[in-house]
Amino acid sequence: MSLHQTAHLIDAAVVISIVGFVESVVVAKEFSAKHHYQVSSNRELLALGASNIVASFFRSFPTFGSLPRSGVANATGAKTPLAGLFTALVLGICIQFLIPTFAYMPRVIMAAVIFRASLLLIEEHEIIYMFKVRAWNDASIMVIVGILTFLLGIEKGIIIAIGISIFMVVKRTTLPRLAVLLRTPTGKFKSKEESDQGQPIDGVLLVRLEENYLYYANIGQTQALLTRQVEEALMDARNMQRGDESNSEPTLCVIINMKWVENMDVSSQLAVESLVEEFHARSIGLFLVRLNTDLRVRFERSGLVAKLGSDHLCLTNALAIQAAIDWRRQMEKNAAHELP
Repeated sequence: MSLHQTAHLIDAAVVISIVGFVESVVVAKEFSAKHHYQVSSNRELLALGASNIVASFFRSFPTFGSLPRSGVANATGAKTPLAGLFTALVLGICIQFLIPTFAYMPRVIMAAVIFRASLLLIEEHEIIYMFKVRAWNDASIMVIVGILTFLLGIEKGIIIAIGISIFMVVKRTTLPRLAVLLRTPTGKFKSKEESDQGQPIDGVLLVRLEENYLYYANIGQTQALLTRQVEEALMDARNMQRGDESNSEPTLCVIINMKWVENMDVSSQLAVESLVEEFHARSIGLFLVRLNTDLRVRFERSGLVAKLGSDHLCLTNALAIQAAIDWRRQMEKNAAHELP
């Protein structure tokens, strides 16, 4: 076998593996929900891989779960994998002895059997519920994938569904979620959406990153959104100083609550370092709250903690605010000593 043929087969094998596994998992999840049992995708992958490796020594076709055949098996009352063995025995007998009889059977009869079994997989109550709660995005995806699957086939329909799902995941993860927290009368810190009784903290911008994973696709927009919030806070501080005779730039502290951030890639870490340097050059204090242990170790190894200062890493919002107030007082005192 030539190298060109091998490369061609590898491409086809990868596509067959992905489509076959996805179709098998879809079938397993569908019937597990219908009959109330649990399915592990990892075990399904292991079982399919082992069976295909063993079957390859006997020149077998790739074996995966089938949506139409599973529908037929479910419609006929199959309960255990033993049904597959009996189906294989019946097929073997038919191939050996009944081929001349079945040769004249119209294909439309078999198509009707498969089509009828596939209709049983449609959950009408889920469709009604989707339109009842007005989940238009999910409904539109369902309609598009359903029509394309009907026109192009199951395999291409599954590939299209995977592509749409990946696109939706990437779209949602690249949209930054950042909330500005205000102090409520009870002493807690909540966003405007969570409470309408919050008040801003003088000289302090407290924000919460609502992203589990910061990576190259969302860190740029997150940094831009944070910078915009900083500029708005500085503008508000300048407006409050208009009546003051001092022309000095208002001192601002930025506190970032990173409780939700579980991990970040190198691009995000470099962005944080550039943010620290920018804020240091503009005399803006930066404090991090609830930084997890893994990220703190990485920040220490990169020297970011040394640049930021270990006292700028706090456990709670209240401690960070107190540290920010102390930092502001020290900065204002230093600025007063520098005046002639």
